Amino acid sequence: MVIAASSYVALKSEGGERYVLSKTPIEYVCKGAVPGVCMASGTTRQLDNLATSMQKQAQVLTSLGIRLPANFYQEVPNHRPDPHQGLIIMATDAVNASDPNPSDVADYLSLPAACQEYYDGGTPPEIPLQARAIVADLIRSKNGLQPFMLGTDQLSSEWMKSDRVDPWLKSTYVSLESCELDALHLPF
Repeated sequence: MVIAASSYVALKSEGGERYVLSKTPIEYVCKGAVPGVCMASGTTRQLDNLATSMQKQAQVLTSLGIRLPANFYQEVPNHRPDPHQGLIIMATDAVNASDPNPSDVADYLSLPAACQEYYDGGTPPEIPLQARAIVADLIRSKNGLQPFMLGTDQLSSEWMKSDRVDPWLKSTYVSLESCELDALHLPF
């Protein structure tokens, strides 16, 4: 009887309406030159190492003449990101890690803008998500890391060895960065 009464009291009490999303801007701590890395203050444990890793892996893009956003900002839940900056979407356990996972860094670099289409509330557009995955795999491959999907079949293996890779990467990155997602096409 005591359990039932306390459960009733707990269920009848005010709940989620006590929590209100803050309108206060998030404070970021930034490090590094283009591409700089900005993390929400209080979550900067790996900021130095992440900035170094982003700089290193970004060289495969900048060596092709690809223009990167000035900064990549850590995504913070319940806050809409700036669509003109790169976005770092970190898993919870990655936020507290002292060193970034190199494969994750390639994913971060593949999101040079927080395009509105990713946040409209519906299903994110499939072709841009697939194009981003290929961009991340190319960054991994060009940095000596194991791609997640590229090269696992004959078609993508042949494409990766072709002279079509760099032009596709350049045009795709420009479309991702400018949020011209309708201009994207998959290479195979």
